[in-house]
Amino acid sequence: MKRLFLILFITTLISLNFAIQVSGNQSGVWSPVNNPYEVIGAITVPASDSLIIQAGVEIHLLGSYQITVEGILNAYGTEVDSIRILNMQANPTALWPGLRFENLQHTSHLNYVYLEYATYGVRTINSPIAISHCHINLCEKGMEFYGIGSAVPLPNVVEYCLIENCTQNAILVTSNSNAYIRYNEIRYNGTGAQFRAAIQMGNQSGVNQCNPNILYNHIHHNYKQGISAWDIASSGSINPQILHNIIEYNYTGIYLLQASGYVADNQINYNFIPGDMNSGAGVMVSGVTSVPYFERNHIEGNYTGFYITNNGKPV
Repeated sequence: MKRLFLILFITTLISLNFAIQVSGNQSGVWSPVNNPYEVIGAITVPASDSLIIQAGVEIHLLGSYQITVEGILNAYGTEVDSIRILNMQANPTALWPGLRFENLQHTSHLNYVYLEYATYGVRTINSPIAISHCHINLCEKGMEFYGIGSAVPLPNVVEYCLIENCTQNAILVTSNSNAYIRYNEIRYNGTGAQFRAAIQMGNQSGVNQCNPNILYNHIHHNYKQGISAWDIASSGSINPQILHNIIEYNYTGIYLLQASGYVADNQINYNFIPGDMNSGAGVMVSGVTSVPYFERNHIEGNYTGFYITNNGKPV
């Protein structure tokens, strides 16, 4: 009997210390049976392959290694058994590059994934993705949906996610008109010195459009703007749909610089930083090419409801 207990004890110790080390090309299935997966080098899911990550898998980043998806990545966690991508570098706050998606045709999926301490938690390069019920925490940028060079990028959908504590943006949308940002909670972002909005839209030329759909989100207590847009080319190329959001307790609610769009049915309230008189606009509209349309918004408790500069022309 003692021998049996000893064998069971040793077997348990071995299983507790067992880890799969991964790097290079990866495909197939990652199972929680093999936890944890220790990333010891850059990983690529090749264009002709797919990687499925099952519920309960733990992935430990042991260095600054990017995970690049040229094929398909399907990470299917559940509400009670999420997938966790954890920073295990010697410096506990060091960043790793994040998940980069490059497949131009096939949609990858992230469901119930926790991810932390990445430069870009999730970055799509003209690549379709569906992200649901994920928690992105302590990144530089939580997500970027990048669409430069693609006239009609395939859909990028993020919904029912919590994105928090990022030093810059929670979500950056760069010249992408097929992004759907809906039913998310976005809080405590913009912790760095730079003015980066929780949701930020950018356009660098008149060739692409940047017209994402921002719907039913709770955007609150961010240290810079809640939502911002800047068309560097002043080309009238940023026209988001901003509908049914609660935007409150941010430095500024919405800031449109040479950008327009349709803004309706939002709660834009109490956007200011106590004691900081540079903060406090519910809505800022600036630039002669800014002609956004507003209707049925509730705007209350900000230092200023609308702040209009440089010949902005809200309707």
